[in-house]
Amino acid sequence: MPVPKQKHNYDPESLGKPREDLKPLHISQPEGPSFSVDGWQVKWQKWSFRVEFTSREGLVLHQLGFDDGTGVRPLVYRASVTEMVVPYGDPTTSHFWKNAFDCGEDGLGKLANSLELGCDCWA
Repeated sequence: MPVPKQKHNYDPESLGKPREDLKPLHISQPEGPSFSVDGWQVKWQKWSFRVEFTSREGLVLHQLGFDDGTGVRPLVYRASVTEMVVPYGDPTTSHFWKNAFDCGEDGLGKLANSLELGCDCWA
């Protein structure tokens, strides 16, 4: 996707009033969820894993496994985003080569927010 040639700010004042013609979204699971959470352990269909959040890496998955019918087959012991380079797309000659190391410089976990029941997730 090409970088836009015209400058544009994406702050609320520049974008104007947000859309109001969207219909409400209702999520319902009358038979309950298809997953289970027990402390840090998550089980979904035939998958199982443990969840952790660190201040530097953010989301970390542990003991990711798949039940192949003979038991849980381990696939990944630990998975995390240790560094993510983000080229922010400024095409000017003084900035096109710059990248921000979001994880190492800012810490992905420090930028994470707690989910709010009923707003971000449902029980």
